[in-house]
Formats: sequence, C-alpha cells, structure tokens
Amino acid sequence: MPSPTMAELTDLVATATKAQSPHNTQAWKFVVTDSTIEVHADWDRNLSVSDPDGREMVIGCGAAVEHLLLLLGSGGHAVTVEVTAHDPRPTQLARIELGTGEPYVRRDELVAAIPRRHTNRTAYRSDPVDPDILDALQHTTEAFGVGVHRVDDPQLRQAVTTLIMTADRQQMADSAFRHELSSWMRRPHTAATDGMFTNLLGQHGLAAELAPLAVRTFDVGKGQAARDGQLVEGSPHLWVLHTGEDTPAWWLATGRALAHLTLAATHHGVAHAYMNQPCELPDVRVELADTLGCNAYPQLIVRMGHADPTELSPRRPVDEVLITAGAD
Repeated sequence: MPSPTMAELTDLVATATKAQSPHNTQAWKFVVTDSTIEVHADWDRNLSVSDPDGREMVIGCGAAVEHLLLLLGSGGHAVTVEVTAHDPRPTQLARIELGTGEPYVRRDELVAAIPRRHTNRTAYRSDPVDPDILDALQHTTEAFGVGVHRVDDPQLRQAVTTLIMTADRQQMADSAFRHELSSWMRRPHTAATDGMFTNLLGQHGLAAELAPLAVRTFDVGKGQAARDGQLVEGSPHLWVLHTGEDTPAWWLATGRALAHLTLAATHHGVAHAYMNQPCELPDVRVELADTLGCNAYPQLIVRMGHADPTELSPRRPVDEVLITAGAD
C-alpha cells in the first residue's frame, strides 16, 4: 500500500491529538514529511510546577504516538517505530518511518473509539464493571511492559485515597501550583481550544465563572481533597499504572499503554478519570509505592466505572501542532 499523502497525514495528526494530556495542555508537535512523522514534546506548554521533569507531558505524547500508530494500522500502512526519548529532558520522543517494516496492528474498534474517548470527571455509578472486561483492559498494557495494580482491597483503597487527599492539600497550599492550575482553567462557553473547562470539572453557574479566580486566590485544598475523596470512594475501580524504570522512554511507553487501556475502556462503555496527585509529589509518590508494596514507579492513578458521558474537551487546530518539512 502506498504511503499516505500529506493531506491524509494531516488528517491523521488531527485525529491523533484527541489523546489525553495533563490539564489538556496538548504539549506536542508533529514534524511530518512524506516518509516520516516525528513526535516532539512542546516544553513551552509543559506544567513547570506540577510536572517539572515533563513526565506527565511525555505520557500524553505517548498516547498521541499510539493514536497515530493505530490509525496507520487501520489503514494497512507499514511502519517502523523508533523511540528517541532518551535524554533527561527530551524534545524528539519518537520517529515513525512510513512504508518500511510491517503494518502496525489493526485494531479498528480502538480507532473507532478515538473521537469518543474523553476524561470523565463526574461521579461514577457504584455497579462494577464486568470482570471479563476488567481482565481484558488489564491485558492491554502488557505489550508495553507497563504494570497495573488493581486497588481492590478496601483497606488498601482507603490508604491510597488518603494519599490522594494528602497530595491535594499539599499542592493547593502552594500558591505557584494554584496559579499554574488556574492558568489552564477555562470558563464555560469560551472559544479556548485547550485547557480544562470548569463546567467539566464539576462547577456550574456562577461557581464555574469564578473558579479560576477562586483557585488562584484561595487555598482550596481542604475542599478539593474532600471532593476527590468522595469521587474515589464512589468509583468501583481504582488502578495504578507503574513501570520498573522511571525514564522518558518508559514514560512514553506508559502513554502508549494508556492509549490502549482508555480506548478499550471507551469501546466497552467504561468511563475513566485520573487521580495522579500522589504521583506528582516525590515524597508522596514514594509513599504510594510503599503502600502498594510494589518495587516499581507509580506513573498514573486511574479510576474507572460506569457514568453518563460528558462533553469532550476541545483540541487545538492541527496547523498549530503540525510542522511539514521536506515534503514533496
């Protein structure tokens, strides 16, 4: 099969950007020629307070990489993938060479889920997900070497919930964190194409309009911790994704695994959201690993369950993230 045209590649990149990213920063760039796609981290859009090393940024970029590969696989295109995220502060993360190697795995059900996948921050229903579906979801991360710790034991669940609430209070007590967070909050009905809309964060009416100012001005950690504690306790499933090493290449692998997990969850009608606060504070992250009893690095905390769908967050126009170079 011939390689995609530049117009087709542009459409593929636009769809790939449906991937998740911290605070919906969309901190990625795609350098495209007629034979290659490079995925780069956009450090200018990184969360320098909550993610100074770019770990969560690279995870988001990894999800976008996997979206691209799944889209290419659905089209039957042969690809060779090279992970280039080796430096402590990498810019180029992955390089996809078109027309060489073997066609990427074809998973049309995951590709169909890309436009529908979204982080659902609402409260979930208490009814558990079918065990067979949960097992299938857990297997999605294995090919990438990313482990899943299912937090099923009630005492362990309470301990992890406590760490989430502790991290909430610590982060919100930091004025620099609050300023960064508020700078990515968007009031409803604005024309923004990035960031987190306050109505999708559970705020409504006047509270949604004033939420960025309130977060920037006041230490709302106690209230945030209480709300997150309720969300976790009400979610039937809580999983921690972890890796044996803590390097940019493994962060990228985590993002690729996350794409499979969340697209498969969407396909099965399972909602997901993140409670990554303990992973964002070094001391609390160590305590989380000790609490889980795993000799690994926690990367993400994901809650899952059944919920009514919410609105999708917007994405930046493709011409803001796409760079064409050397194309015929």
